[in-house]
Amino acid sequence: MVRATPQIVSICLFVYVAQRVVALLEGWDRMGELFAVSLPLDVYPWTIVTSVYAHATLWHLLSNLALFALLGIAVERQTGAIRFHAFVLTSGAIANVSQAVFSNAVVGVDVPVLGLSGAVFALAGYLLTGNRISGFVLDRFEIPRTVQFVIYVVLAIAVTIATAEPGVAIVGHFTGLLLGLVAGAGNVLRR
Repeated sequence: MVRATPQIVSICLFVYVAQRVVALLEGWDRMGELFAVSLPLDVYPWTIVTSVYAHATLWHLLSNLALFALLGIAVERQTGAIRFHAFVLTSGAIANVSQAVFSNAVVGVDVPVLGLSGAVFALAGYLLTGNRISGFVLDRFEIPRTVQFVIYVVLAIAVTIATAEPGVAIVGHFTGLLLGLVAGAGNVLRR
């Protein structure tokens, strides 16, 4: 059986090495252009994908990969490798783009965004709502979908505030967690 979690860890390690090679040969600005997502999206559209697997520092990479490995192994048991890869890429890309849009629109600064943390938060959210215990509770108490969604938004806000630090993509984390909570409630990764 093909394990998707080690594949994604390997992709992140490969991309990190590629980032360092580009930074060494062509400078940090060029590295950012090739790997970090920023607005407008149509200038370097491939960064929507590369930004998910790229990381700013070795600590950024290792901390994301440690959490990703723990959560990824748990979630990938419920699904196939292709669906898992698609979930990680999609949730990570949406989280990174949402952070770039927020920074540009609300803060007024075009901040390049990269990292796997939006997908990590999505995996955490999926584990929280996509397990049998959560499914049993939600079914037993017949909580309307609208109320569930409001609970997910409040939970995502609380977790985002609790984990906020300077330089952290809090909107990306919020977006990833919310995507994961909703996806888990809908069991989108179940075989």
